[in-house]
Amino acid sequence: MNSLSKIKLAAMLCVFLPVQHALAYNPPIGIPEPPFGIDESVEMYSGASGYGNDSTAPYTHYVDNTDPNCSENNWPGTKSAPICDLFKSSSISLPAGSVVEIHGGPYYIGRDKYITASGTASQPVFVRGTDPDNMPRFEDPGESVIELGGSFLIVENLHFHTGINIKMASGSESIVLRHSEVSSDPDYWGNHGSAVSMGSSNNNVVYHNHIHDNHRGSPSNPIDMHGVNLSSGATNMWILENHIHHNSGDSFQGCHRCLPAPRFVYVGKNVMHEDRENGVDLKTIHDAIISQNTIYGYEKSDTSIGDAVIFGSNGIDLAGGYGPIRAWLLFNDISQAGGRGLRIEGVKDGYVIGNIIRNVRRGIQFDIGGDSTNVKVVNNTIVNTEDGIHHSWQCGADSFSIENNLILDASLHNIIVDSCISEQIDLRNNLLWNSATAGASVDIGGTSRSGSDVDLLSDSSLVSKLASSSNNLVKAPVFARDSYEQVSNSPGVDAGILSKAYQEFEDLYGIDIRYDLKGNRRPKGAAWEIGAIETYAPDPPTNLRIEKVE
Repeated sequence: MNSLSKIKLAAMLCVFLPVQHALAYNPPIGIPEPPFGIDESVEMYSGASGYGNDSTAPYTHYVDNTDPNCSENNWPGTKSAPICDLFKSSSISLPAGSVVEIHGGPYYIGRDKYITASGTASQPVFVRGTDPDNMPRFEDPGESVIELGGSFLIVENLHFHTGINIKMASGSESIVLRHSEVSSDPDYWGNHGSAVSMGSSNNNVVYHNHIHDNHRGSPSNPIDMHGVNLSSGATNMWILENHIHHNSGDSFQGCHRCLPAPRFVYVGKNVMHEDRENGVDLKTIHDAIISQNTIYGYEKSDTSIGDAVIFGSNGIDLAGGYGPIRAWLLFNDISQAGGRGLRIEGVKDGYVIGNIIRNVRRGIQFDIGGDSTNVKVVNNTIVNTEDGIHHSWQCGADSFSIENNLILDASLHNIIVDSCISEQIDLRNNLLWNSATAGASVDIGGTSRSGSDVDLLSDSSLVSKLASSSNNLVKAPVFARDSYEQVSNSPGVDAGILSKAYQEFEDLYGIDIRYDLKGNRRPKGAAWEIGAIETYAPDPPTNLRIEKVE
């Protein structure tokens, strides 16, 4: 098994392990822990009066449509006399402290259903299966929505299958979908826009779910159906540790020209791959933190040229309020994209920090519109591309900082930028190298240079076209075996600077993100390393030069 396969397998195992937090929860770097929904357990009601104690956990409602003794007249049900269906009508209201335990299945919905909880932080409501390896299934081949509303509701260990989509209702608060599955048969094509939609609500969480194979339209005319999507007005939304893939839209989208823009949105430690469009598509969204995800396998489709992540695919219109503002791509592993690892078409205050982007056509592409400003690309490792950083067809943005990046093995250019933005770029403390040519290739404002000269990026004909350029290197890095971690004699060690971006994040959100991709504190030595990973590995034998081999 090669190193990439091992990384993907490890990421997927993290998503699918059925253990529900045997260890303390470890939030992604830069993402605060949700105030509700991660560690709460139905066991909090053990021994309390008013709960059934003849099952696997305390309950107030017991549902099992496979029990011959079930009846709608048994409400709210017991293990010996369960109710046959949770929904006696189209809606159910559950008071604080309710625990609905569901067995059996499948349950055929037939029309939209509504669950409204009146939970509190100290008395949340649970609607749950008991076995994450044998989840009760809900389905409707005719297509319907289960809407979750109210407050402090946890839905867990349930499988929402063909034709069932989940919506977190507008006005809801602290709604949690966790340890569940939302999927359709591969040949089922519906009409909904998202498998899981998060409405104009607050403090809602989508955690540790498997969301996959959800399609809209038809095989000959596929239409966007996203894994998770936001609505206007959503605030404090967490999408954490899910496995999302093979949907006919994006794994995560937020949000198509919607006002007020969703704000404080946290997408962390998910595994996303092989959707029809993109892994992450940030449209109109503010304060979005995308951290420590594994994103791969985005190839050309009828509507996408294979971009893993996009900032501002509709551009940005600051006067109208549209587009991403304060968007952060932190410490992600992005690979195998037929187009770009990251395409930036419009953003105000866009930060790309500490990512590994590899085996893609272009690592980072700027298609920047005129209202865009302040883009910082810091401490990334970009490997095996045609172009590492590529500026394309739009102009007019200002303020680009490209700092501490390790850009390797670009078959065309390590960096290529047009003159219309080159004069806005600060290029500092980057290390460029192409092993095939034993040098680097850049094109700044139409002036191309290739070679192995350490001072390549000090060439006056290039530097004059940049806002500033200093301490850039063209030298071969030296890595620990099977890793992008440099060893102590690599030229990128202690050759970086402390970017202002780290302090800007802490000033905004009160969280220190001075870490590397592996979660190690930075810097370890006298100064920062260039690239996404600090040096912690031992040096290789002194008689052996080791460079990363895919």
